[in-house]
Amino acid sequence: MLVVAVLLAVFALPRPAAACSCPPKQSPGAALADSHAVFAGRVVRLRQPGPQVALTSTFPFFTYGVPAHAPLHVTLEVSQVWRGPSQRTTDLYTARFAAGCGFLFVLGREYLVYAVENAREQLVTYRCSRTSELGDAGEDLAFLGPGIRPAAGSPPSAVWGWALWGAGACVAAAALAGLWRRRW
Repeated sequence: MLVVAVLLAVFALPRPAAACSCPPKQSPGAALADSHAVFAGRVVRLRQPGPQVALTSTFPFFTYGVPAHAPLHVTLEVSQVWRGPSQRTTDLYTARFAAGCGFLFVLGREYLVYAVENAREQLVTYRCSRTSELGDAGEDLAFLGPGIRPAAGSPPSAVWGWALWGAGACVAAAALAGLWRRRW
């Protein structure tokens, strides 16, 4: 009777659902081959997605909030690169929740990241990849060997974008000033 009670307790009781279930981890070599970018870096910025308005067919005919599927935007200061672009900072995305297979990044910590590109050509990573804290990545680092350091002259990606916008604004202002002077 005790055996039956124990079996019922083990098999009949409900268990918490796991929304993200991962297959066995790939070897470092297979993960390197399947990734668009493999690099080590320190998290310097975590950006939560902003709220959005969505139209609905029921009153009040819209919702306002952060969609559950909206990703977390992570910026890393890159220290070594094994695959992918060699730049000092890299932006990538992951699901915001572990249940959605998101990797839980912590500001200021260093990670070995295996990332793939999504349809928007953005780098993404997830919990089921070999991405891990750098201190826990001994097997991977032994396989990968020494990476290359990002070029000292390569601008951070965010700064480079702002520099292009600034240059474009200056050219547009100069063109408008030239047109204005010709008119008068």
